[in-house]
Amino acid sequence: MTTFSALTPLDGSGPGDRIRGRALPMMQRAAVGMAVAASIVGAWWLAARVTDDAAQAEMSRVYARAESDALAADNLVRRIAEDGRVLRDLAQRWVLAEGPQAEARQEEIELSLRTLLSLRSLPVFHLMITGLDGVTVWQSGPGRPTVSLADRPHVLVHRTNVPSPWFGTPVTSRATGEQVVPVTLRLDDPLGRQAGVLVMHYRPADLGRALALMGSGSDTRLSLIRNDGVLLAHSAMQPELLGRRILPDAVRQVNEGARVLRQRTTGSAEEEAMLVVLRASDQANIIAVAGQAAETALAPVVRVRNLSLATAGGYSLAALLMLAFGYGVVRQRRLRRESAMLRAGRAEVERLQGKLPVVIFLRKVFPDGSSRILYRTGDIGGVTGWTNGELEGLGPWDSYVIESSLSRAEGNSIVLRDGFAQATWKLRQPDGSHRRMLTQMERLSVNPAGGGEIVGYIRDLTAEHSASEREAAARQELDDTLALAPVIVFRAMLASDARAMIEAGRPWYREVFVSRSVEPVSGWTPETLAAEGGLPGVLEPWDSLAEGIEALKQDGAWAADLGLRHGNGGSIVVRMTVRLVAEDGDALSVVGYIADVTAERDAKARAIGSARLASLGELSAGLAHELKQPLQAIELAVSNAHSAQKRGNIGAIGQRLDRITSYTRRANQVIEHLRRLARGTDDAAPAEPVHIEEALAGVLALMAGPLRDGGVVTRVELTDPPPRAMGHNVALEQVLVNLLANARDAMQSLPPDDTRLVTLKAETLAEGRVLITVSDTGGGIPAPVMARLFEPFVTTKGLERGTGLGLSICQGLIRRMGGTITATNEGPGAVFRISLPAAPAPAAVAEPSLDQVRGGQAAA
Repeated sequence: MTTFSALTPLDGSGPGDRIRGRALPMMQRAAVGMAVAASIVGAWWLAARVTDDAAQAEMSRVYARAESDALAADNLVRRIAEDGRVLRDLAQRWVLAEGPQAEARQEEIELSLRTLLSLRSLPVFHLMITGLDGVTVWQSGPGRPTVSLADRPHVLVHRTNVPSPWFGTPVTSRATGEQVVPVTLRLDDPLGRQAGVLVMHYRPADLGRALALMGSGSDTRLSLIRNDGVLLAHSAMQPELLGRRILPDAVRQVNEGARVLRQRTTGSAEEEAMLVVLRASDQANIIAVAGQAAETALAPVVRVRNLSLATAGGYSLAALLMLAFGYGVVRQRRLRRESAMLRAGRAEVERLQGKLPVVIFLRKVFPDGSSRILYRTGDIGGVTGWTNGELEGLGPWDSYVIESSLSRAEGNSIVLRDGFAQATWKLRQPDGSHRRMLTQMERLSVNPAGGGEIVGYIRDLTAEHSASEREAAARQELDDTLALAPVIVFRAMLASDARAMIEAGRPWYREVFVSRSVEPVSGWTPETLAAEGGLPGVLEPWDSLAEGIEALKQDGAWAADLGLRHGNGGSIVVRMTVRLVAEDGDALSVVGYIADVTAERDAKARAIGSARLASLGELSAGLAHELKQPLQAIELAVSNAHSAQKRGNIGAIGQRLDRITSYTRRANQVIEHLRRLARGTDDAAPAEPVHIEEALAGVLALMAGPLRDGGVVTRVELTDPPPRAMGHNVALEQVLVNLLANARDAMQSLPPDDTRLVTLKAETLAEGRVLITVSDTGGGIPAPVMARLFEPFVTTKGLERGTGLGLSICQGLIRRMGGTITATNEGPGAVFRISLPAAPAPAAVAEPSLDQVRGGQAAA
């Protein structure tokens, strides 16, 4: 007992109590160390999160800006394409000018070309026109030598079906000796065959300056590259880069169907990394590229990252220093140092966080749902716009919030439940306007009894929201504009083997967009039209649509007049024009428009019918004579037959009856030609073989009286065998009647002793065409009238004798038969040439002879 008492402390504590006393501070220090470590991890996590969000926002801003710049560069390509098409139309007319007035006409066109070149905002450095052999026939620069471009790829490429305009690779001009970017367009003759090439030369420096003016900032770089990656122009105007292939992976993706592509390029020793947007042009073989150096574009993100890392580093340093010096030998000294370091660390963290382009906050949520801001820092004035310090501190901002997608209570509940939430809201500004703001929150801790802690940040969304609103407004404006247009604009996807797909009962057509004008034009609402199978479901005939799809695959474009079942009943005639945008395997992406041409078709039909009836009116007097003469001859033959009967001369009676039969056949032929001309031709009727000899015989039978009264002699020259053409017999007779009537009127003013001769000639040409020539001796057509001869209301007869519609209608009739009609002055008068497709070789068929017709006229 005595020994035990000596070993027992007087305070009653044993060895176990002393061990527990030493373990408790160790556990406290371990807990403090873990808490500090957790706070350091949280600081680095928050820094990484802020940096990542800032990077995403900055890249989105840079790409949006680059997309706008790429669209501006694409508009430059569109402007070049539009200029090229205007110049091509003039060049095409220059190449096709022929006849005595060709040189004067070409001089007028050259003046127009030079005037247009001087008015272009983006000047064409040099303009050339080549013939079919590739040799220049005209150049914009005076005194330029004739050069051959036959071996140039940008000229050879138009022997195949490529888009016009076509951008070639940079070359040294053979005409000027300077480096240029060639842009070429194919020139066609009236039959659609190549007649030459228009070559526009642009200096890369001019293109580069135009691109530099379109950029949204001095740090933006714009380029034009071909769809094979060859660089044509650059806003930085670096000549050593021209002709190089750039961005091969991005170009490949654009060619595979990515119309607008965002990409970050990898830098090399010679080139820096870029954030670029590529936009494929729908006008030419061009890709517009716009972008910014990644280092420059992401400089704000680097600053945010540095600030975030510095903040986290400062906080970590402060925490580690606090942990290292928190346990001193002297407790008071340790506490003083700890307090000083905490103040210094917090001040440093707040100083660094004050430069961040966000507002960071820590909010405590209580079990009853109320909350209080524990911590708020960052560039409050720059982010909120309240630079007067009114929003500094920890006070609530409720009175400054105009509207929000989430209330504070809703946001707190969602974050504590799901761990994350976002809210957009409007912040009132000192001038009465507002800013669009984004609050992003994450759960930091949850209290078992309810509530918890939430950490988050606030940033300004005004610039991003304005860009989105402008884009939405532009789309709405385009949609509203199309809704007012008197045409249906559409975009669709077609199956290239549509006929087989329909026969198999598989879908072959999908509408991507149809303008709101579809209902006023067609009578169908978009919903009802979709139930009918879309636009093809109300168009007819189906065979024309199937042929149109084949034409799209071959030529890239198609236009035709079709019938459309109107939603209100009945049908209308529409003109459908479609262009192929892209072809991806078995799918065709097309755009087009549908216009109601019912009134136009009716007006043309009335004009043709009026012209035909006018011709019949002019022929009425001559036709009466042509019919009266055989009737008188028949009457005389009957009287002679009666006399021969009384004399018993049977042979004379037979001769008189044969003559009566001949005159009856002649009168019947005149009446039949008159009936066919009055009836006209169905526009929808397919072309059929036309016997030129028979058509001429009918025309001469109808025009015999008017020509004879005008003292006109006709001469007919036909090849053996007589030619046959594809077309419509009545339409051709109407054209020939009009030409003979014009020739008769032109020769009325000649002196009485002058020759009045009309020559009709028909022959089959080697290239499968039939040529009909009508020439007279009327002195020719005045030059001012010749230049506009086939335009409506152009006439030399005066208002009392002509409307000027005859030749315009003749041209329309010949074109509908697949032919052409031209006029020149040759020798003593005018010469009209009609070219029609030749008909296949016919079987032997007995046809009326012109000799018989002329013999009948002579007998009369």
